Amino acid sequence: MRGVLRPRPQPLRPRLPPPRQAPADAPTSSFQLPRRYVTPPQLAGARLVQGLAELAKIARRHARRLIDAGQLRLDAKPTRNLSRRLATGSVLDVLPPHDGIAPPASLPPVELVFEDRWLVALVKPAGMTAAAPRPRGAGELTAGEALAMVLSHRAGRRVDVILVHRLDRPTSGLMLFALHPRAAQGLGRAFQRGAVTKRYLAVVTGDPGPAEVVLDQPVGRDPLTPGRFAVARDGRPARTLVRSLWRQEPYSLVEARPLTGRSHQIRVHLASAGWPIVGDTLYGGASAPRLMLHAWRLALPHPVTGAVLSLRAPAPQDWTAHLGRCGLQLPADG
Repeated sequence: MRGVLRPRPQPLRPRLPPPRQAPADAPTSSFQLPRRYVTPPQLAGARLVQGLAELAKIARRHARRLIDAGQLRLDAKPTRNLSRRLATGSVLDVLPPHDGIAPPASLPPVELVFEDRWLVALVKPAGMTAAAPRPRGAGELTAGEALAMVLSHRAGRRVDVILVHRLDRPTSGLMLFALHPRAAQGLGRAFQRGAVTKRYLAVVTGDPGPAEVVLDQPVGRDPLTPGRFAVARDGRPARTLVRSLWRQEPYSLVEARPLTGRSHQIRVHLASAGWPIVGDTLYGGASAPRLMLHAWRLALPHPVTGAVLSLRAPAPQDWTAHLGRCGLQLPADG
């Protein structure tokens, strides 16, 4: 139709979004640098977004934003799956990377005395459990969990450790953990055939005498007191060698070498012989700030190479302090 003007088509122009501004509730400056977190057992099984929020102490919306933006690595691998389940030792790295990963403030202290690709030996402090306690205190870690967190943080991925033997909660000293099932099997066989030599230092009341003493008595659960053990006819065979190192009335410093691995074996044997360990009120020992029992030395064949390992954990400061108050001294090689 004449006289009708049609509008000329205009070229399409892309609509640009307005410049992004940081929201008022954006994450704090702690994310301007990379940050590494290691999952504690209390968050095992938690969803990724929940775990990140708890570890970084930020709101979940902030954690979700970081994950959606691809700024998170879980065990060294990128993920945007908000519902991934975490495990003890899972490592969360918040990116972008800069000049290094800052350690979390809550990383537990762990003293290592030996480490290779197969196994680790650490010094367990008195008061730390070897297995998960029931009930578990707030923030409480077992020796294996603390070790896994430290190794995982260093490696940037989850590192699993395998418990191969135990120490009582109040006992300090050497503990072994396997890093590979092959090493765990080899260590288990070494313990079973008696190829592992364990030496403990103990302060006792009484005098075992100058000669080495063999305590050969079966040990079983005390039917009258939960959590306590006793010499019992129907108990499991147990043998402990005891050697006196220093004597100062009324105390003695002894070296105890268990030839079997029964629960509370050294504590039960020494108490039954009339030499209770100082600080062991469960078995009639004199009062002290801590149990005066320390896992001093371990000697064993390497579970893979067969080389002889000779490991030593110097007595901790709280143990040696009370040793001095008892008028005793460590041997020259202690």
